[in-house]
Amino acid sequence: MEGTCLPDVLAVGLDVFWICIMSNNKKPNLPAMPFYIGDWKKDPAVMAMTPEDEGIYLRLIMLCWESENRGYLQINNKPTPIELLARMIHLDNQRLTIWLTLYQDNFCIFGLTDDNIMYSKKQVDILELSEKRKNAGKKGGNPVLKGIKKIRLSTGKPISKPNAITETINIDEDVNEDESGIKNIVTEFYKYQKSQFSDLVKFDERQINDGIQIINYLVRLDGFSLESITEVLKFIVNDDFWSKQVLSLNGLRKKSKNGNTKFVNALLKSRTNNQLDVMQFNLKEAEKFLERGEQNEKE
Repeated sequence: MEGTCLPDVLAVGLDVFWICIMSNNKKPNLPAMPFYIGDWKKDPAVMAMTPEDEGIYLRLIMLCWESENRGYLQINNKPTPIELLARMIHLDNQRLTIWLTLYQDNFCIFGLTDDNIMYSKKQVDILELSEKRKNAGKKGGNPVLKGIKKIRLSTGKPISKPNAITETINIDEDVNEDESGIKNIVTEFYKYQKSQFSDLVKFDERQINDGIQIINYLVRLDGFSLESITEVLKFIVNDDFWSKQVLSLNGLRKKSKNGNTKFVNALLKSRTNNQLDVMQFNLKEAEKFLERGEQNEKE
């Protein structure tokens, strides 16, 4: 190889050799490394980094993902030596040591096992969640949601609108946090909104796919249960104000002027209305109780 120094060839060969060692074991079957841009940009440690430092961090995260034990910086069940780690991301030992001292010591950007093996906390969390969902699927679904049947997007109140939501949306199968259950909810939501606001609502495959993604984000990133999301959609389509405000699911996670997302505002409003309904019911029951007492006194 004319013009190429032997040490350079050996260096490249060693890099390839160690990467092969790190990635030769069977890892969880996920199609790609999850990378949430919003979380990355909001991370205080990343905000303190220079562009070069960000590049180092990203290379280390990618090594975690391709490790023999996905998420962990290890070789043969031992911590990857700092000298080797530096070579694998094309740094000298001193530069990597300074980087780790600055960001690991101050921000704890990597977790640390009892054996001093560094690991990506987010990757490990994602893998654990994926494994739980896979095991739950083998047993027939999420055990928390398994018993939720016939979730109806209705308040149970009389609705004067034609084709009311109580008649159109009825989910009869078990609803799990999977795409089929979510797609059903999204499809029925758009069907009903289209029937009420035909000129304003788009109802096509793209809207369905976008809606599925939004619901997934509400569950996976924002931490809402599918049951809570269903209840909020139930409130939205039956409320005169909110039904006009949410013609598409795409805006549910956008922030309003008060700093809350549109979904959170709808959730708070729905719970306020429910509390008022309970109060009104209790008042009526109290009035009936007093009336019965007065009748008993007369008798």
